[in-house]
Amino acid sequence: YYEGFLLAVEAMKNSGVNLELYVFEIGKGDNTSKLESLLETMEMRSLHLIIGGVNDAQIRLISDFSKAHNIKYVVPFSQSNSEVLNNGNIFQVNPIGSATQTKASSTFINIFRNANIIFVTEDQNNKKEFISELQHNLQGNQIKFETLSLNGTLDGTIKQLLKQGKENVIIPSSADSNTLKQLITELKEVKETDSTTTIRLFGYPEWQTYSDQIDDYHLFGTYIFTPFFINKSDSNTDAFARNFNKWYGRNLMDTHPSYGMWGYDTGIFFMTALSRYGTRFEKEIQKVRMNPLQFVFHFERMNNWGGFVNNGLYFIYYDTNGRISKTDRSQ
Repeated sequence: YYEGFLLAVEAMKNSGVNLELYVFEIGKGDNTSKLESLLETMEMRSLHLIIGGVNDAQIRLISDFSKAHNIKYVVPFSQSNSEVLNNGNIFQVNPIGSATQTKASSTFINIFRNANIIFVTEDQNNKKEFISELQHNLQGNQIKFETLSLNGTLDGTIKQLLKQGKENVIIPSSADSNTLKQLITELKEVKETDSTTTIRLFGYPEWQTYSDQIDDYHLFGTYIFTPFFINKSDSNTDAFARNFNKWYGRNLMDTHPSYGMWGYDTGIFFMTALSRYGTRFEKEIQKVRMNPLQFVFHFERMNNWGGFVNNGLYFIYYDTNGRISKTDRSQ
């Protein structure tokens, strides 16, 4: 993360931005004595922006400090800290999972309102909260849907539910890779006997990690929702990877999300906000525009006295021509 952030510093300085970067070791775990001593120094009180803190104890201390000295504070990793509810200086980069699902549900309805929607359930059912919310919203908008089980053979039962001349959108109740493989195997058999009916898959952030399924995503035309996504064929992604290797002598770690790109995107966004709009950049946060490598940023205030949470959302589409499109659906 820090290595990616340093590359953002390099990019900002190359674009003419004048900045000073301070790096502090604050200790690990719940032992906050080093952090407490650090927060008493004059250097900390002179900062315009603080990024860091991993656990609740660290975040709470830094949050109190940022509130007392009116310093903007970016929480890069945590999804569950409560400080964002009562500190107007906080910006939480990592989206709240429930908010992502709610936005994905409303976006789904806007896109697939006229589709033939079929839910496929199975025993694991690890996306039951999203499925329940989506079905509730569909009912509220008077949009019909069907439900069937993956425990039997889909070939016979699903054919009766498919409709010619419509997009038939299949949504499994689990993001598990084995469930997805089983579902795709069954749908391929359907497609072999009926190649004229349009079948689409709709799924989850986890699906981007199943690299062995990419060809099958393209076979059907597959949508996933996610707050982060790396398009490896994008020229900016390739340029960043080569620059990272040049500076550090090794490739980026293969993680989802990529921590190097996480640090870079966060750095570019907030240093752009600070350099363009000053220390009160929260008033112009929706005007900050950048082309992120991975995370989509759309910060919304939690309440009248609280801070901001990133509610950014992408819809990724693997089309049947082998292309991948990434659409910002944050609004």
